[in-house]
Amino acid sequence: MLSLKVDIEMPNGEPFVFNNSENQYLYTIEYGPALGPSVTKNAKNSQNERNYFIFRSGQKKVDTLKFVDNAFTYADDGKKYKWVELTGKYFSLIMIPEDPSNFSLTLYDDRKDNTKVYLSASTKDDADNTYSNEVFCYLGPQLKENLKIFDYKEHNAFSLENMHLDKGLNSSGSFGWLQSLLKGIMSLFYAIIPNWGVAIIFLTILIRLLLFPLSLKGIKSTASMQKIAPELEKLKAQYKDDPSALNQATLALYKKHNIAPMSSFLLILIQFPILLSMYHLINNRFELREAVFIAGWIDDLSAPEIIFSLPFSIPLLGREIHLMPFIYLLTMIFSMIFTRTSQGSQVNSFSQKFMQIGMPIIFFFILYNTSSGLLLYWTVANIISITQQFVITNITKNKEKEAINTKGVDKPKGPFYNPKLPPKAKKK
Repeated sequence: MLSLKVDIEMPNGEPFVFNNSENQYLYTIEYGPALGPSVTKNAKNSQNERNYFIFRSGQKKVDTLKFVDNAFTYADDGKKYKWVELTGKYFSLIMIPEDPSNFSLTLYDDRKDNTKVYLSASTKDDADNTYSNEVFCYLGPQLKENLKIFDYKEHNAFSLENMHLDKGLNSSGSFGWLQSLLKGIMSLFYAIIPNWGVAIIFLTILIRLLLFPLSLKGIKSTASMQKIAPELEKLKAQYKDDPSALNQATLALYKKHNIAPMSSFLLILIQFPILLSMYHLINNRFELREAVFIAGWIDDLSAPEIIFSLPFSIPLLGREIHLMPFIYLLTMIFSMIFTRTSQGSQVNSFSQKFMQIGMPIIFFFILYNTSSGLLLYWTVANIISITQQFVITNITKNKEKEAINTKGVDKPKGPFYNPKLPPKAKKK
C-alpha cells in the first residue's frame, strides 16, 4: 500500500483559476496495469484477461461497465464510489481516494496494453488558494490476508478501515462463495501435506465421498432401469395412443421398483458448479501460482504441463505436448465403457457410441490447454467413479447370487439348524 499526498498552495494568496463546468482539473493521477502478458481482443488464453471493478458505498461492487470508444466514466448516481480496482490473473491495482467526491474517475481500455485508470482531481466551486488530498494505492497479490488488514485501522499504518478490498477476490467467475469454501478445505489439506497437487487429490476424494449417496442411488436406478426395460416396452406398446396414461403407468412402475430416474441428472447438476469453481480456483488463486505437484513434470498446477515441444504445429493441439489430457481421456473413456459393461447395457445406436467415445474426445480437445490442476481433479474423480462402480457392481452381483442360492430354502431358525437333518431331528 502506497500513500500519495498532494498539497497545492497558490503563491501570494491568489485563488485557483478553475472551472469545473468545463471539465478542468488540477491534476490527473494515472496508472496502467503491468499485470502479466499483453491482452489482445482475440487472445486464446482468456485467463490473462484484465478486469475492472468499482466498489461503491454500501458494499456493492459494480463490475458491469459499458465502454464507449474504449473509455468509461463513472457517473455519480448518488452512490459515491469508494475505490476502483484493475485485476489481472493474480495481482491487483487498487486506487482509493481519500475524498472520492473530489475526483473524476475514467477507465480506458483498448484490450491491448493501454489499460489505464485516471483519477482527475477537481476542487469545489468555492475553492480558496490551497488544496490537499490523499490517494492510497494497493499494488500486490490477490491474497485475502493482505487485503483484510485494511478493514481495521489498528492493523495498518494508514489508519484505513472498512475498505473491503477483498470484495474483488470473488470477481473471477460464478460461485465465489463455493470457491472460498473449496480453497479453505484445500488449505487444511495443504497444512498437513504441503503440496497443492496432493491437496487437490484429497479434496477430490472428499467431494466424491460426500456425493457417494447420490452416486449409489444413480447406479442402482440405472441398473433397475435395465431390468424393467422389457416392461417399459410393453407399456409403450399398450399406451402408444395415450401419452398421459403412458406417463402415469411409467411413474407407477418406477415407484414400484423404487427407481429415481432423476438421480443421475441431479448428480451431474451438483457437480457442475463444483467443476466451475475448481476451474476458477486453480486458474486464478494466487496460492496456486507456480505450485509444483511433481517436480520435472507438473511444475505449475495453474498452467498446462509441457512434456516436450515439437518443431511443427499439430492442428487443434499446437506445438506443445501435454500428458495430463491424454491421461484424462483414457480415464473418461474407460469410465464410460466400464459403466455400460457393468450395467449390462449394449451400445447399439450411433448416439450411444458417440456419447461413449466421441464426447470424451471432444472434451480432450477443449481441455487440452487448460491447467494441469483441473485435469488432475477430473482424472482423480474419474478413477474414484470407476472404483465406486466396480465395488457396487460386485456387491450387487453377490447379493443376487445369494438370493438365487437361498431361494426356496427355509430361513435358519437357530445356530444348530441343519437343513439336511430329517424333520423329527429338526424338532428335537
